[in-house]
Amino acid sequence: MITTDGRNIPHDVLEHFRFAALSLRGKGVAALDIAASFGVHPQTIYNWTSKAKRNGLTSLRATKTTGAPPALTKAQFETLIAALRKPAKELGYATDLWSGPRVRHFLKNRLGVVYHPKYMARFLRRLGLAMRFPERRALEQDPEAVRQWKEERLPEILADARKRRALVFYADESLISLIPNVGRT
Repeated sequence: MITTDGRNIPHDVLEHFRFAALSLRGKGVAALDIAASFGVHPQTIYNWTSKAKRNGLTSLRATKTTGAPPALTKAQFETLIAALRKPAKELGYATDLWSGPRVRHFLKNRLGVVYHPKYMARFLRRLGLAMRFPERRALEQDPEAVRQWKEERLPEILADARKRRALVFYADESLISLIPNVGRT
């Protein structure tokens, strides 16, 4: 005998099962036989029957669950939207970048609402925000100067490094790291 309580059965099918089970119980069919034919636990049949007796047939209809109530009030939500429209620096952050962790920090410290870190990407999408990545090159960069440096100066540097059995490292004036720095907005 299958012993499921019906949670893995689609809602519309389950609703049909409930009404069919009630009809069969009215005709004198045993709850164990009904449960075996529908693939549910016998206690489920008893629960459906008693619920229909207590609350009427409409209580057996399939309903959509509403889910948890929103954690943010309307006022808090408007405060958050107003804050996200400003550069993050104006609110005391080091850069203008709004990231998931930064929004979560703002929600926790300014509005008193705590969200799980893994939920932040979905939360930001619900706000209509998209993930953006910073440019990988400097906007002030002169493409002609870069081409000239790659064609003329770089071969000289590499030849000198081979002659000295040296390594060549590329770095800018801000940071040397083996881990790439990737930000999101």
